[in-house]
Amino acid sequence: MENFSSYNPTKIEFGKSCVDKLGEEAKRYGNQALIIIGKGSARKNGILEDVEKSLSQSGIKYLVFEGVKSNPEYEIADLAVEKAKEIHANMIIPVGGGSVIDTAKAVAMGFFYDGSIWDFYIKKTEAPQKALPLLCVLTLAATGTEMNQFTVIQNTSEGKKYGFGSPLLYPKVSYLDPAYTTSVPMDYTAYGISDLIAHTLEQYFDPSDAPLSNAIAADIISLAIKYGLILKDDPKNYDARANIMWLATMALNGTLRQGKKGGDWGVHGFEHSLSVLFDIAHGAGL
Repeated sequence: MENFSSYNPTKIEFGKSCVDKLGEEAKRYGNQALIIIGKGSARKNGILEDVEKSLSQSGIKYLVFEGVKSNPEYEIADLAVEKAKEIHANMIIPVGGGSVIDTAKAVAMGFFYDGSIWDFYIKKTEAPQKALPLLCVLTLAATGTEMNQFTVIQNTSEGKKYGFGSPLLYPKVSYLDPAYTTSVPMDYTAYGISDLIAHTLEQYFDPSDAPLSNAIAADIISLAIKYGLILKDDPKNYDARANIMWLATMALNGTLRQGKKGGDWGVHGFEHSLSVLFDIAHGAGL
C-alpha cells in the first residue's frame, strides 16, 4: 500500500425529509443565503419549496439564482458571485446535481476574489485562502461532488473544461434525500450510474496494492449494476434510489483512493473534451 492522508469533513444527512434540518444548520453560518439551482426542475418538483420552507422557519433570508446548465459555464458562476456579493451572502446553498454544486463551489471561492472564477481553474491566481460555507441539497446521484473538494467548470468559447480542488470546497453539510431523485428521467439515472462506475474504475486501475480499496470498489460496481437494473424496471423504487445515491457519494469521497497513487483519470479527460465540444451530459460522455 502507498502512504496516504485521509480527510473528509463533510457531514451527511441522509434519508427522507432530511432537508427539514437545513434551516437550523444554516443558522450556524449567518442569516443570508444564496440558493443556486439549474434550469428550474427543483422549482417544478417542489424541492426548492422544501428548502425555502426550512430556511424561512429558521429566519434565514435568501435569494434564488437560477440558470445553471448541464456542463456548467464559468460566466454563469461569475454572475452568481455578483449576486452573492450584492446580498452579502453568508453561505451558498446549491439545490441540484453535480453541475449546480460545482458551480456553487466556484461561487463560494469567487466571493472573496475580485476577478473571474475562471482564474482559479487556469491557475492565473493563487489558490483561494477562504470560501463561503456550502450546504448542498443533492437531487441527482452521479458525480460525488456533494462529499469532495473538487469542481469542474468549462469555458465554452475557448473549448476548455478544467477541474479545481481545494480543502475549502468540501461542503459543510450535504442533504441526500433519495426521494428527490425519483423524478429523474431514466436516461439521466443511467448517466449517473455510468458516472459513479467510471469514478470507481478509474481509481481501481491504479498499480498500487490496496486490497481493501479494491474490494470496496468491486462491491460498489456490483451494487450499482444490481440497483440500476431494479430502477430500469421500477424507476420509483425508493430503496434502489437510496442505494444508488449512497454508492455515487462513496465512489468519489476519497475512500477508494486510500493506499493508492491516485488512479488513472484518462476517461474523464476524454469526456471533458466531448462535453465541451458537443454539450452532451457528462455521464453519457463517460
